[in-house]
Amino acid sequence: MKRIAVFGGAFDPPPVGHLSNASAVLNSNLVDQVWFVPTGDVRDKPATALSQHRIAMMEAFVAENFKNDSAVRLELSQIKSPTPGSYTVDLMTRLREGNVGIEFLFVIGSELVRDLPSWKDAERLKKEVRFLVVPRPGTTLAQAPGFQLTHIPEQFLLRSWASSTAVRELLGQKKRTAGFLTPAVLSYILQAGLYGSRSS
Repeated sequence: MKRIAVFGGAFDPPPVGHLSNASAVLNSNLVDQVWFVPTGDVRDKPATALSQHRIAMMEAFVAENFKNDSAVRLELSQIKSPTPGSYTVDLMTRLREGNVGIEFLFVIGSELVRDLPSWKDAERLKKEVRFLVVPRPGTTLAQAPGFQLTHIPEQFLLRSWASSTAVRELLGQKKRTAGFLTPAVLSYILQAGLYGSRSS
């Protein structure tokens, strides 16, 4: 059975750390492909850039870094859905229904493992979803009883990482973001004037 790792999130904006995370997941040989799946605008933590901008940033991100890599795909069905939703259980159900014969695994950072019991329909998640856990700097190897967890070996991971929240704060404060964003994504952000960034 083909195995696909799902990177779900707002990607608001997509930080450079997603590059090493995607490579780590693929290099682990646990999956055949990686799909980046941006969430829609209906979520408990609203995105600060509209869907059209987040799509454009992700298109630039994938084209710049994975243009000729057939193992990496940008999947826009969630963000373009009339009822996009943001819950993992709904996303994974939708992907399975539309892609028979494929096992989808959901990628999370190790800092989120302890929160899994509080996610929507946690009991369904335990039965239906296998999680790939990416180690985060400063976090320990956490467990969540009952959940299907596979940890990505640290040997495949580049240890530098910054969240989208941290990157937004840097942009809003007119700070430098070299090393936090890829050139194509930063160029789009500046041209569109997102996050209070410089417009020139």
